[in-house]
Amino acid sequence: MASVSATPRCDLEKTTSAVLEGQGDVPTAPSVAGRERKWELAYRSDLELTDAEDQRLRTLLVACFYYNPIFWFRRYYLERPAHRWIARNTADEIVGHVAVHDKVVGSSQGDIRIGGLAEVCVTPSHRGLGILKGMLQTVHEWMAARDYPFSMLYGQPHIYTSSGYSAIANDVRASNSPLRWLVPRRGRPMIKALGALPWPKGRIDLRGPTF
Repeated sequence: MASVSATPRCDLEKTTSAVLEGQGDVPTAPSVAGRERKWELAYRSDLELTDAEDQRLRTLLVACFYYNPIFWFRRYYLERPAHRWIARNTADEIVGHVAVHDKVVGSSQGDIRIGGLAEVCVTPSHRGLGILKGMLQTVHEWMAARDYPFSMLYGQPHIYTSSGYSAIANDVRASNSPLRWLVPRRGRPMIKALGALPWPKGRIDLRGPTF
């Protein structure tokens, strides 16, 4: 596997500023207590990614999700996300990533807007440095500032509970629901409340595929 290459910082800052203009400040990823943070996190609109960034991001996704061959060919699983957060180390290598889908799902209490997190990962060589929790905290703050009442992801409870996620017992319907049983290491649906709105009981319709 080729190492993840760097993207010029000037291009990243220019695009980030243009995308976020008028939307408020980007939250700063927190430092880990007692450690000097050796990584930085930046917002990227998926539509603004360059070909070089696409290749480097897919290199990370292949390394983290080696059991899913789709990332050899594209940077998303089933549906292209609108938003991405990309972590880089001091060598300007991509070492972490979170995709955010802006979705409106159906429930027994009506439509609910959620931020659907996908392709949450940290490169193996940089795990244990607080990057995952730092990325999630920043993404949660960004979504809360934009009135997302919930964050939702498919993951393992032992990984995401410490970041405020809870597994849900709802009947979650998706366009690819029958095929999910064929996916290795499929996670459980989990949510984190970003405001005071209670999560509804009953069926949840994603109105599209899982993320």
